[in-house]
Amino acid sequence: MKPRKRFLRFGIRAAGLLAAVFSGPIAWGAPQREAPARADATQAIERDWRMQDGIGTARAPSTFPAAIAQTLERGDRLLADLLAAGVPLAARAAQWRQLQSQYKELSAAPDAAASAWQDLWRQVHRLRRQIALANPAARTGPIVLIKQVPGIFSHQLTQYYGSCARPGGGVYVLDVSGGTWQCRPLAAGALPPGSYQHLDVSWDGRRILFSYCHAETTPKDREEHLQRYYHLYEMQADGSGLR
Repeated sequence: MKPRKRFLRFGIRAAGLLAAVFSGPIAWGAPQREAPARADATQAIERDWRMQDGIGTARAPSTFPAAIAQTLERGDRLLADLLAAGVPLAARAAQWRQLQSQYKELSAAPDAAASAWQDLWRQVHRLRRQIALANPAARTGPIVLIKQVPGIFSHQLTQYYGSCARPGGGVYVLDVSGGTWQCRPLAAGALPPGSYQHLDVSWDGRRILFSYCHAETTPKDREEHLQRYYHLYEMQADGSGLR
């Protein structure tokens, strides 16, 4: 079954450890799994670009030419700021100027193919992402995160009820942010199947706290497992000392 929703929420940063919560994409009731393949990650990033730009969206729809123009304008400011700060980006700046020239050429061609615009749109976004990740401030990590399967009832309160919890997810660490989605589980197999929420990191970055609800199966409704509750757990940053 396809995931219902996906979001990433960042929390506090302490002693080099950044806390986050990742909801989806995990099939409901599925066992814990590793990071998606590179192709899946690329597709997810491109989907986010489309949502940001209004490509194929019902709300505030846009076009590839308009999206490229906006991205180039924002990229110009980003590049100027990073170059002024002394970030070595000469090669990427040259690539950026080439893409700007391609945009002007396509804009001057009334019969430019839609595929050419889409290809240029991808190139512009990919290069701007590379430029953004070249910022020293973006070199953070490791990031500890929660993978969470949404509950059976979508509501601002019942999502926190153990009676609505689906099994799946866990506590993971992303060692290299921006370059890969490959992450490793912490305390893998230490807890039976269940649901995870509310990850936080101690001020010194040595302890990780999270809530967990034992849930072997997906409930049929909100009344089937009223005895299920979330409980507070703690472990060391390396996954040891779970309690």
